Amino acid sequence: MKTLKSLLSIMLVLLLMFSFTGCLHKQNEIAVEIADSKFSAAIYSYALMTADGEARTKVDEQLKEAGTDTTVTEVDYYAQKIEDTDYVTWVENRAIDILAEFAAYEKLFKEAGLSINGEELSNIDYTAQYYYNYYGAAYAANGVGYDTYRYALIYSTYGDMYFEHLYGKEGEKAVPAEDIKKSFNDSYRVALILQKDVTDTDETKLAEAKAGMEHYKEHLLKGESIVEVYNEFNGLTEEAAAATGNTPAKEEKEVVSVISDPDVDANYGVDFWKDIKDIAAKDVKIIEAEENGSKYIRLIYIVDTEKDTTYLDEMDLSLRWNLKQDEYTKYITDYAKALSVKKHKYAMSEFKVKKIQSGY
Repeated sequence: MKTLKSLLSIMLVLLLMFSFTGCLHKQNEIAVEIADSKFSAAIYSYALMTADGEARTKVDEQLKEAGTDTTVTEVDYYAQKIEDTDYVTWVENRAIDILAEFAAYEKLFKEAGLSINGEELSNIDYTAQYYYNYYGAAYAANGVGYDTYRYALIYSTYGDMYFEHLYGKEGEKAVPAEDIKKSFNDSYRVALILQKDVTDTDETKLAEAKAGMEHYKEHLLKGESIVEVYNEFNGLTEEAAAATGNTPAKEEKEVVSVISDPDVDANYGVDFWKDIKDIAAKDVKIIEAEENGSKYIRLIYIVDTEKDTTYLDEMDLSLRWNLKQDEYTKYITDYAKALSVKKHKYAMSEFKVKKIQSGY
């Protein structure tokens, strides 16, 4: 899912920013041919938007490093350079690179004899419908209909599935199980986190809040079920459920979180990683923290995952991505660069970088 997640995270930012002006050409005209893959003008539009978003992010980062706050300063993006290349040229080149990566995914996927099954198609359809429901108007304004958006997700799925074909448990370049386990143990924890906001709390109530956390700590160290502790902390009793509809948790997985070093995995990363990474399994730590102007007391209980591999198994593919993403990305990039490219400039001509309008 890493390829798909990356694609979605980029597009969700872009869709609030950009729209193309009117499209006079047919959206299904072939705009670019790369190896055996043919890409319509609509898919080219999709790639151009994605590339433009990447470019804006790079410019923002460059300007931030130079001391310019792009959130309060108007930026002429087209006047900027990225990697010593004019902005517009960089975006156009990157759009072709994106399509070449799609072509590489498709070619390698088919050569490996892989296929998308019914469940995977259902996942693609669900994802496409979910996001197009929210952002379809913006896509349509850019000449990207639902079918085109769904098609882009299929290409990304090719990439995800080929990665698993290479690096999965039974893959050609399978990552050793001991490396997966070490990565999990080094950079992830499964934890019960109880948190109380004490921002505007006086000294008396602050002392009560601390005493309450000490109470839960004592019970956890005595071996009380973390589910029971969670329910007690949150007031989730059968009696309360009748009044509020909030039913008590019943299983450990309902009350714990997988957390990570944010430098390793932003999806699971927590700012307080450095405070908890050395807590032993089945141990508890109470932390006072101040973040974004708010003050908290947190209780962190670390679940023992040595014997129960449930969480390790569930994280398996994500861990493989963490270990091999750079290698895989380089492989795809190099492979894509070697593919033949044929551009149909008439079909591409309606979609130009400087037609992208801000403020959508």
